[in-house]
Amino acid sequence: MLRTLSPRFNKRSRLGSGRCRIELVSGEIVSIDPAKKVVAVKHKNRNGKDVTVVAVVDDHTKIREGKTDKSFADLRVGEHVQINYERQDKRDLAHEVLVQNNSN
Repeated sequence: MLRTLSPRFNKRSRLGSGRCRIELVSGEIVSIDPAKKVVAVKHKNRNGKDVTVVAVVDDHTKIREGKTDKSFADLRVGEHVQINYERQDKRDLAHEVLVQNNSN
């Protein structure tokens, strides 16, 4: 699922003073590259087709499971996550990765 957050949720870009467009997707982690600190999340687009978002995770990215803070190293292929990201400098930069509880 791909959703654009409403304008009231727009945040200031980390690299500039302009407005940025935050995207929100929910899906499954299909790959993780620890060397590049990127995570690939597969989700269904509005037409029902599988799409993969490859997002960079940096030191400012919040990673949580419920109320518990996690690290990049805690992420696992196959986990269901919700990821908030923005397009910045020709890459998708993750602001937040929320690990979905398997009991949901």
